Amino acid sequence: MKNKYFAYRSFWPELETMKKMKEADCHTICFFAANTRNSLGEPYCKYPPMWLWHDVYDFSPLDRQIEDILSVLPDAELICIADLNTPEWLVKNLERGGGIYDSFNELGRVCCSTMWRDMTGKFLSAFIKYAESKYSGRIKAYVLACGMTCEWMDCSRGTESPERTAAFQAWCRQRHVSPQPRDIPPPSLRNHFEHDNVLRDPEKDHLALLYSEFSAESVADTIQYFMKLCRTLILPETELGVFYGYILEEYVINTGALAYERVLDIPELDFLISPGTYTDRAMGCGGGFMVPHGTIKLKGKSFLHECDQRTHTYNSNLTAHVSLKTEQWRDEQETLAGLKREMALALIKQTSLWWFDMWGDIIRSRLSLTTFA
Repeated sequence: MKNKYFAYRSFWPELETMKKMKEADCHTICFFAANTRNSLGEPYCKYPPMWLWHDVYDFSPLDRQIEDILSVLPDAELICIADLNTPEWLVKNLERGGGIYDSFNELGRVCCSTMWRDMTGKFLSAFIKYAESKYSGRIKAYVLACGMTCEWMDCSRGTESPERTAAFQAWCRQRHVSPQPRDIPPPSLRNHFEHDNVLRDPEKDHLALLYSEFSAESVADTIQYFMKLCRTLILPETELGVFYGYILEEYVINTGALAYERVLDIPELDFLISPGTYTDRAMGCGGGFMVPHGTIKLKGKSFLHECDQRTHTYNSNLTAHVSLKTEQWRDEQETLAGLKREMALALIKQTSLWWFDMWGDIIRSRLSLTTFA
């Protein structure tokens, strides 16, 4: 990462909060140019989708989103999250050979689909060309987002498809695996752990281990595919990042995140992003990273620490009926201490940082803005 970012991010256009962040000397805004719905079934942002049909795009919502930001921060520098997930109309579409798998929930399946790569690549090319034609230099970095919660997590549980089965067989042939598998391992093998229901046996669980490695590599190779495409369309100084590599959290071990060294070897990649650890957030805990930060540095890449910890004022209500209730700091004293802890971690480890204010109110009440500075 050529730059160290100190930024603010929200799914929604929290313009008043952006003004407050400016007072804390935060001039970088991350926004999400989204086409898909989140894990609660709601649109990620307040702006309409841009991928409307086969080869039909409307990028005016991108303009409105950026214009809204610049209306309160005219000198803002931008980080743009580009949504590569399959739009809902395409998942359900029956033309041209049938619908495409839902990449949000079935990333492992679409990673093996050349049709999905081609269609998504065409959208990404059109999106980047449009954004660069109007905001080149203003957008300092693009973050390519796909998979579960747009963090390149594969939640397909290893489910097969004709393309995935063929890709696994080809992968095994390249590695001279014998005997050649006729199919991917069934759930009874994929979910089996020979020792204490925790550890796999290199011999008895051999095929499951191979398939897990293949699945992780297919996600990494897909990231590289889009990184290469994007790099040809942006300025040399514009950076590229992804959410990836959460290997220190148990729940993501089987989501295709284990090929982190392969991802870090992608020449076009500049930085990884990850939320702070979910297992050490409470008061009295130390916080920390979900990624192997030392490996990131050894590979010559950089890291951006996403502080999405819930303050005591944060808004959890997406609609009158949909709410995300999670652990949060209890009062202003805890919030101030927690924010200082996360900032200290970023300073000590020399990482970039952004405050992720999901649906607003991260700094409502008397919270001192000097905490962020």
